[in-house]
This record gives sequence, C-alpha cells and structure tokens, in this order.
Amino acid sequence: MHKQERPFNDHSLNGGSWAVLLLALAYIASAMLLVGYAYQLPSDGWMMDTNGGVPTAVGPITDNAAPLLPGDQLLTVEGTAVPPADAILRPITPPANWQIGQTVEYAVLREGQRVELNVALQQLSFADFLRSYQLSGNFWLTNLLWYLIGFVVFFLRPRDTAARLLLLFTTYWNTINVFMQRIEEWNYAWWPPAIFFAGLLLNLLWTFLFAMMIHFVLAFPLRKWPLTRYPRLVLGLLYGVPAVSLALTLFTGSFAIYNGTLVMMIALLFIVLVAATTHNLRRVHNRVVRAQIGWVALGIASPLVGAFSPAGAIIAWLFPGLNITPAMANWAWNITSLLLPVCFGIAITRYRLFDIDVIIRKTLVYAMLTALLALVYFGVVVLLQNVFDSVSGQQSPLVIVISTLIIAALFAPLRQRVQAFIDRRFYRQKYDAQQILAQFAQTARDEVEVEALQAELVQVVQKTMQPEQISVWIKPVTPLS
Repeated sequence: MHKQERPFNDHSLNGGSWAVLLLALAYIASAMLLVGYAYQLPSDGWMMDTNGGVPTAVGPITDNAAPLLPGDQLLTVEGTAVPPADAILRPITPPANWQIGQTVEYAVLREGQRVELNVALQQLSFADFLRSYQLSGNFWLTNLLWYLIGFVVFFLRPRDTAARLLLLFTTYWNTINVFMQRIEEWNYAWWPPAIFFAGLLLNLLWTFLFAMMIHFVLAFPLRKWPLTRYPRLVLGLLYGVPAVSLALTLFTGSFAIYNGTLVMMIALLFIVLVAATTHNLRRVHNRVVRAQIGWVALGIASPLVGAFSPAGAIIAWLFPGLNITPAMANWAWNITSLLLPVCFGIAITRYRLFDIDVIIRKTLVYAMLTALLALVYFGVVVLLQNVFDSVSGQQSPLVIVISTLIIAALFAPLRQRVQAFIDRRFYRQKYDAQQILAQFAQTARDEVEVEALQAELVQVVQKTMQPEQISVWIKPVTPLS
C-alpha cells in the first residue's frame, strides 16, 4: 500500500520558510533585548547624533537631562577624549565614576567655544525611549505597517524567494529605525565585551542587506543569469563575501575592509539593477511579468522622490514665517518610503497588477504638471510683485488672486499637453494605437470599397494588437427572396 502524498500548498511553510521566519523574529527580539539592556545603563538624558563621528546633542529625552544645548559637540568625559563613533570596534573601559547617580565632567564645543559642564547620570525609562523615537522623526504607524506588510506578504507566499527576501530586509531596515538607533551610540564602547560585540554585529549587517537586494533583483520576477546557470556559486559569493568581510573587520579592528565591501555591494546593486531592468524591458513580453517589473520600479522610485521632495522648500518659500521644512521633508520621506514594501508586496502576490500602467502614467502627468504650474506661479508672483512695487511702492494682495486665476485657467490645457507629451515619450505604442484607430474611423466613414476597407482593417489590427497571425472572415450576405 502506497503512502498518499500530501498535495503541495504554496501557503504552507517548509524548512526554508521556518528558517527565514525564525531569523527575522530573532533579529527583532535581539534588538529589543539590546535596547532594554542599554536603557539600564547610565545616561546623560540626551539624544546624540553620531553620523559625523563626533557625538552632537540633538535634544533631551528626559525631564532631568544634562545641561546641554542642541548642537553641542561632546569632546571629553572626565578629561578623556570621546572616541569617534564610526571607528569603535573594541570595548573601552569607562570612567571610574560612570555610575547612575554620579556626576561626571563634560567638555563640549558650543558655538566654537569650549565649555565645561557637570552632568548628573541617570537611568532611562520606557517613556524616554518613546521620547527619543519621537525626536528621531519616525512615525509609529509607518514602522508598524513596514512590519505588517513584510510578514503578511511572507505568509501569503512563504515558499517564494522574493517574499522571504522582502521579509528579511524590511525586518532589518525597520528594526534599525525603531530600536537600534535609540541607543546612545557614542558610549556603547563602554559596555561589557559580550554585549558590545552583540550590538556591533547587529549594526554591521548592511552588507548582507545589499546582498539580499541583489539576490532579489536576480530572482524576481524571473530568475536571471548568472543565478540560473550558477546558483550555488552566485549565492555563495553573494553572501560569503559580506561574511568574510565582517569577520576580517572584527578580527583586524579596522573599518577599511567593511567600508570597501559596502561600497562594492552598493555599486554591484546599481549595476545589476540597471542590467536586469534593461533586459526585462527589451526581452520580456509577458504581461504579468512586465506589470510586476512596473510595481517594483514604482516601489524603488517612491523613496527617492520622497527624500528629494521639494514640497517643504516650496511651502517655506511661500510662507517664510512657517518653520515647517524639516517636518514636511520628514513627512514626505515616511509616506513615500512606505510605498516600497507596498509595491513589492503587490508585485510578489500579484494583486491588481495591471493597474500599474494607469498609476505610473497619472503620476508622471501630475508630477510634471505640478512642477510646471509651480514654476508659472512663482514667476507670475515675482513679476507682479515687481510691477506693484514699482507702481505703488508696496506689495498688494491682488498678486496672489491674479496668480491663482492664471493657474486655474492654465490647468486644463496644460494637463492635456503634458499628457500628450508623456504618451508620445513613454507610452508610444498606446499613443500610436489611438492615432491609428482615429485614422481608421475616418477611413471607415469615407471608404466604400469592401476590399480596401478590409485591407485597412488588417493593417490597423496588425499595428495595434501585433498578433502572430491575422485573418478576416466576412459573412456572406444571403439575398432576400
């Protein structure tokens, strides 16, 4: 009696799926435990920015924070120079009085002057964690949706390589923003060695993140060369090089190898992305696959648009009294960055794929229309203000009214011209089809010969639909008896 095989279920978890899920959950749990440990250690109560190497005060996260000011650069603690945050690969013995309840002496650089401060050390709480998160400019809803999308897409397609990779790099990116950046990075070198190296390892997985992105590009929506021909070799090199680089970095105590590998992985990602996109657009004609490519492209482009969005600068120019440029830029980044996992999830799960052409087309049209109208508006405002200044010597509220009326009058005709330009440049096939159908309609009204009309019909179908074969059947007309 043969054992009946269980039917394959694409939604069930196999060994690889469980490994990916446990890896993602383990990273989140490790980051939470590390932050919990860090908040039991002495702190000055300030959030520090260490991107420039020198710890710089951003803002207080406790009610009894040290007497620092935003922008203060920390130079020494108890007379010992603070090591650069981007060069710490070994634990360092902290000052003897670095204990909760003790007072230490800071030397900071404030507006070009060296200032000595007495700082009381304290223990942070969960409320302080929330304040530091809010001070960082992140949105809870955005980060929660990052996690939600990554896990939902994974459970919908647990055996799909793309879904697994999406879960891993959304987990890493989001956990870095939510937990790891809440740690005072400038003094983590004073932690016990075991905890220090655990935190360092969790922060140095960026090379693996870019390796996963390269793997994603090579595997989705279709597996590409060299992954199809040398899968084990490609994956071995793709993940082996970052592993060896990380090991050598920790062994030598120098960031040179790690930084070199990181730059190499970023460059390789750019090359692979351009090559794969070019190949897909030129060689792949499957409608579903091309729609998946469109969604992925939209997901990649959205954060870039958000990062360089001019909305904050435009509003600040219109309303100079409102200091909202940083808030607008941060809002644009948080919202547009969320589109990356959303678009990737739609592409992987194939949900409403064919709407992407409409979305991209409308996005291009209205983005260009907005930019043109903004330029016209600014030009008209500046021109009319100069005219009123020269005539009456003062500004007039009529400038805003006239400018708004001009923009309202230009909106419809300018939108039509922009849409026609976008169709000609980026949707040429659809634009040509519309023109050909319009010409055929004109021919059908004027042509009386059946043979000529039949030839015109075949030509129109050939140009618009591009079928492999085409034939026309004309039903014979039965004469009336």
